[in-house]
Amino acid sequence: MSNSPAISIIIPVFHVRDYIQDCVSSVISQDTKLDIEIILVDDCGGDDSIDIARQVLNKAPSNFSSKIIRNKCNKGVSFSRNAGSDAASGEYILYLDSDDCLLPDAVSRLWKGVAVHHAEMVVGGVLCTDKRRYPTYFDLPKDSFVTENFFLHFCERKIYGSCWNHLISRRFLQKHHICFAEGIYHEDELWNMQIAFYNPLTYVTPDQTYLYRTVVDDSRSAIYTLDHVRSILFIIDQLLAELPPLSSESREHFDKWCIHIFTTRLMTATLNSKERSILADKLVQAFPENYKKRLTRSSNLRIKRLGILLLLRPASLAKFLTSLYLKRFCSLSAAIY
Repeated sequence: MSNSPAISIIIPVFHVRDYIQDCVSSVISQDTKLDIEIILVDDCGGDDSIDIARQVLNKAPSNFSSKIIRNKCNKGVSFSRNAGSDAASGEYILYLDSDDCLLPDAVSRLWKGVAVHHAEMVVGGVLCTDKRRYPTYFDLPKDSFVTENFFLHFCERKIYGSCWNHLISRRFLQKHHICFAEGIYHEDELWNMQIAFYNPLTYVTPDQTYLYRTVVDDSRSAIYTLDHVRSILFIIDQLLAELPPLSSESREHFDKWCIHIFTTRLMTATLNSKERSILADKLVQAFPENYKKRLTRSSNLRIKRLGILLLLRPASLAKFLTSLYLKRFCSLSAAIY
């Protein structure tokens, strides 16, 4: 194997003994001549996940190499991805969650975007095990395409906001100092938008290359809490601080994207009336002041009439508006795209 692998596949590992064998097996079974580096980051889950992974790695073909990094203590998925990225030597990086799998021929299908189109990033299709939970989120256009405007496609939600299944140039990430924010939810959304600011040449293929396994105890949708919404507020504030010069049209797309990710978390949060009232009251205090003023001035955003009204009113009225406009809020947010 050469000193410079084509792809480093980074897998954070935490308490996944039931899934890690399938995950790692899906990597070493890829039919590819490329040199592949597998980096497992042990996030101290306390089970035998890493031991199981080692046994699978021993069966890897000769064009696969591997590293196992162990965190000093449980640090979380963002820290683990960053640690794996720092240890990577591949030309490109591919993140893979340890309870998911690569589909057959995933590597060759993703690498096509690099070999044929010289893409800095390649996004593949996703096979989701629970379409009821994510009926359209992972949908991509029916035909493959190359774009120099990843920013627009991401803002319009034509490309999903996960970091996994995005094959991306390691040099690109290093050049723009892009890594994962620690201690927040929805870190993938921040990571993607930071990438979008620099518009990498991107190849998008609807070919399914990734199996996303949704592990839930019941049939309910994702549960969002105050911490989830506060994470979105942190992301918006962080992006505003890094915002590059944008045209008025691009800025409007960005504003709509911010409103979309905020309202979908707020309006789908599973809370009782008291909790929702407290949440609305805390949101008024937590919402970044500079962004709240901008939205208040933005008369061209239709959703402002509902979204900002919810934020700027007392908690009791906010609770009433939340109940009254729940369905309309979600449909308006979806209709933008």
